Amino acid sequence: EDAAFVRHLMLETLTAQLAVSSWPDAMRGPLLETQYQVRRQGFRSIPRAVGRIVVSAGQPIGWYVVADLDQEIRLVNLMVLASHRGQGVGAGIVRALIADSDQSRKPVRLKVDVRNTDALRLYERLGFQRIGGDEVQHWMEHPPGGRDA
Repeated sequence: EDAAFVRHLMLETLTAQLAVSSWPDAMRGPLLETQYQVRRQGFRSIPRAVGRIVVSAGQPIGWYVVADLDQEIRLVNLMVLASHRGQGVGAGIVRALIADSDQSRKPVRLKVDVRNTDALRLYERLGFQRIGGDEVQHWMEHPPGGRDA
């Protein structure tokens, strides 16, 4: 049941990220399936990565993957159903990770697609700073004890 929800959520998110909703299904389907498989495999290859389903009113509404590594807490992925975005779900998850960071004295680090302006605004509002990256992704960090909005 969780796997079916995660698949649905990832395909919904990928459709929006890749702007392929208007593509013919014969093109869109294989592209989304390939992206889904590649990303799922990528999440599984990260040491100590744990996926968690976010539930509200008994219904799954989001999913995130976090890895508590020796030198950092890495937010590997965070997705919320489109119908629940903008309601503080993502901010609540990130704030909990920041609290863990403060206790463990390890920074929270993440990568975010440069085109994902909503996520970038959220992370910046919560005190993350860009520490690297390229034209595709920004590496961002929130140090332990750092600013939180």
